Amino acid sequence: MTVPIVRKEGMNVLSCKLISVLLAALLAAPLSWATPPVPEGTRMRVMDAGLGTRDWLEGRLKAGADSCMMVFLDRPSASGHTAVSVAGARQVQMFQSGQWVPAPVGAINAAQPRECRGGGDNG
Repeated sequence: MTVPIVRKEGMNVLSCKLISVLLAALLAAPLSWATPPVPEGTRMRVMDAGLGTRDWLEGRLKAGADSCMMVFLDRPSASGHTAVSVAGARQVQMFQSGQWVPAPVGAINAAQPRECRGGGDNG
C-alpha cells in the first residue's frame, strides 16, 4: 500500500501534519520533565541583614509547603527565621565540588511557580 504524497511548497502535507501534531504535543505537555537547576537537598547558605546577623547561615534547599524553593536553616537565625526564600535572600551560595559558589538564583526562581518569585520568608 502506498500513501499518496501531495507536494505543497516544497514540503509534503503528511510532514506538515506530523510537525503540527508534535508541536501541539510539546506545547500541551507539562514541564515536569525539566531538570531543576539545583536539586533539593543541596547545601546552601544565605546572608541577609533581615536575618539578624551579618554572618552566613547554612541550610538545605527544599520546597516549602507552598512549593516555593526555600533554604531551610540548620538552626533558627537571631531574628527567629527557620527558612528563607531563595528569591528573598540578598546573597545565596551553594556548596559544590568542595567549595562555596554563587547559586543560580535567577534559574531557581525561573523554575518556580510565578507566585514564589517575589521573595519573603517564613517570618
